[in-house]
Amino acid sequence: MPKPTKQASRKAATIEAPASTGMNATTNQTAAPVTPEATTTPNAAPQGAPAAPAKARPPRKASARKGAARGQKAARRSTTRTAVKKAAKPRQAAAREGSKKGLILALLHRKNGAPMAEIVQVTGWQTHSIRGFISGTVSKRLGFNVESTRSEAGRNYRITAK
Repeated sequence: MPKPTKQASRKAATIEAPASTGMNATTNQTAAPVTPEATTTPNAAPQGAPAAPAKARPPRKASARKGAARGQKAARRSTTRTAVKKAAKPRQAAAREGSKKGLILALLHRKNGAPMAEIVQVTGWQTHSIRGFISGTVSKRLGFNVESTRSEAGRNYRITAK
């Protein structure tokens, strides 16, 4: 189809009105020019998917604690001091009498150690809690070597000599 010229689109159009409106059968009115641009949608970017809001800034970093060493020389001095403090700190092997910690340590110090079922019965703890206590408190905090053996009756734990 040939493209309409500018002159043809500017001509007045004749519009026929329905007879029921009470108007004359034909009226001359100038219509808006008909151009190909007018029949298409406006040039707009296609709408994208809804996006999440921009990320907030990260929270502020923690400030240095009071009395913290500053600079390289002070940092070297502070590491030597903390190393001396850690070495001088005594081990807390003694537990209060009658406490669950004391009961477990007494069971583990026996010659054959203690099976998991016996520790559960004495403390009333679940097995995962006992394993965590043996790993974290007895081995890491108190520094004992804990030997774990598996038998038909179940897992058996005992404290061995360093």
